[in-house]
This record gives sequence, C-alpha cells and structure tokens, in this order.
Amino acid sequence: MDKKNITEIAERAGVSLATVSRVFRNHPNVSRKMREKILNTAHQLKYSPRITAGERSIGLVIESLDEIHSDFYLATMLAYVAQQLSARNLGLELISIGRIEKLQEHFIHSAIAIPYFEESKKLLLRQKHTRFVLINEIADGVSSVGVNHRQGIRLAYEHLYENGHRKIGLLQDHLGGWGNSERHLGFLESLEQHGVDSEAERSFDITGNTISDVLEHVLSRKFTALVISSESAVLKVIRELHRLGVRIPDDLSLISYEHPSISPYLWPAHTTLKQNHIQLVTNAIDIAARLLDDETEHPMRILVDNQLIPRDSVKFLK
Repeated sequence: MDKKNITEIAERAGVSLATVSRVFRNHPNVSRKMREKILNTAHQLKYSPRITAGERSIGLVIESLDEIHSDFYLATMLAYVAQQLSARNLGLELISIGRIEKLQEHFIHSAIAIPYFEESKKLLLRQKHTRFVLINEIADGVSSVGVNHRQGIRLAYEHLYENGHRKIGLLQDHLGGWGNSERHLGFLESLEQHGVDSEAERSFDITGNTISDVLEHVLSRKFTALVISSESAVLKVIRELHRLGVRIPDDLSLISYEHPSISPYLWPAHTTLKQNHIQLVTNAIDIAARLLDDETEHPMRILVDNQLIPRDSVKFLK
C-alpha cells in the first residue's frame, strides 16, 4: 500500500491536522488516548512519520534550489542558517517555492522564508499550517527581519559627501521589492537632507538596459561618485568602467556591498556597506524557534544596521 499523508490520517482519525502534527512531533499537549488513536491510524494506513520524536526542524524556503551555487547572498544565508540551527540542535528542511507542499507533508510548522518575488510571498502566506519569518521582505501579520537598507544608503551617501562629492548617483536594478524600494528611499532622504533636488536624475536603473549605456550616461553627466546598490552588478560595472577607460577612484568613486572574498581584493579595494547576515539569521531563528514551540508571537519587524568599511575606491575631493 502506498504511504498516506497526514491529511488522510487526520480525516480517518477525525482530528485536525495540527493534532496529528503534534503527535508526530511528540508535543506534550496531547492526551495519551489521542496520541494512541492517531498512531494506530497511522499504522493502519502504513504511514511512517518523517519527523520522529526528538527531531525538531525549521524550514528554509527559497525561490529555487538551482540558484544556491550562483547566488552569493542566498549561499551565505543558507550557510548561516545551517550553522545556527545545528548549534541549537534543530534540523533544517530546505524547500523551494516550487515544492511548497512539502511544508505540510513534512510537518514543518515554522519556517524562515527568503522570497524574491511578490507572487512567491503571496504563495507563502496562503500556507495554513506553517508560520513564517520573512527575511528582507515584509507582509502584514507576519514577523520579518531585514537589513536597514535606508540606513545603509544614507551611510554611503554621507561618506561620499564628507569626502567632497556633490554629484552622487545611485545604481540599481530590479526596482520592485521591499529592499530595493528602501534603498531608493534612503537615497532620496540623503538628497533632501543635503538640499539636493530629488527630482533631478540621480538614480539609474540597469534593468533592461546595458550597463555600458547607463555608465556612459552617468559619465556624460559628470558624476564623481556612484553607490552600486545591486550586489550582483558590481563586477559587471567594474569591467565596463575598465573598458571605458575610467579610473577608480581618480575618475569615479565607488561604494558597493561587501563580498568578503572579493571586495578587499579588487584593485582598488572597494569601500563597501557590510550587511550583518549572521545577525539577520540569528534574529530570524530566535523567532522561528518560538513559533516551533507554539508560543504566541505577535508579528514584529527587526531591522539590522549596515556597517561602512572604508577602503580605496573613494577619492577625497578638495
């Protein structure tokens, strides 16, 4: 006989999915009689629970498992999540958006999610049996942990301003999404703080445009500095600037986001914004672990500040 899923067990036993899950997770708030009834039903249906007593797992939901090897941010977050869960004696269930049904099948009642797209977020929020913590995304009624993107961009702008730059641009891609919107708002706040016309063209979107076209336009406008707020575009921008004969920082100063295995070794070494990924993960797991224990958790929003790492890619202008 094929193995049955927990929905069939709940229907046969006449109980809720949550009660079946509590039994298989060895939760204390289930009577012995109820526990025996559900386990007997599972045996009758030839069902072997994937999660047994003593095992407690938290899910990590990402867009695609295929992207991990090529996405520095995703790979970094996965490494920290695995490390932190292991230290807390918790298991990890890695699930892609395309296999979201595994959350229910594997009794994952608490999960950390890193959605990239609005449709993915909506799909997550339709799951009835899993409580989520979002990383770098927000939704009503759901806890979230994110980088303080506005603070980071303001920090970068202030550093450039203190070094004499007045013609400062922001390079972005994929302007949709909470994080990119926050970065753009931080840039507008910096312009307003320093009395710069925020309506003037100072923010440049490389989505759908060639980087060379965007950079040639930036250079024609006599900008002296750029904040590259797209982590994935940094090397492409550097390559194109080199092709155009632009010297960093003599002709154009740059601030990008920290990639510890790349940023210090670029020539010149890049001044960067460092996002505290481990703090993001620690805060997210703190919340997810409480949700795993069925603790009442009022939705909260935690923002983690960036750190500026000064190096050699910013020129001081008199």
